[in-house]
Amino acid sequence: MKSLAKILELVCEEDGPTAVEYAVLLASIIIVCMGSIYALSDATIGVWNRNTDALRDHQFME
Repeated sequence: MKSLAKILELVCEEDGPTAVEYAVLLASIIIVCMGSIYALSDATIGVWNRNTDALRDHQFME
């Protein structure tokens, strides 16, 4: 019962909507970061594969 009262108090105050806005902003930033990492992962894997192949061709690696 106390938690329900605390939630209602938070919603009625100015801090409640502000906290929600910050949560939405944080979620948006996280989604953009995850999308960027996903988009760059293929390019990064390609770079490492090309470097490995080049080293293997020059027999620096066994």
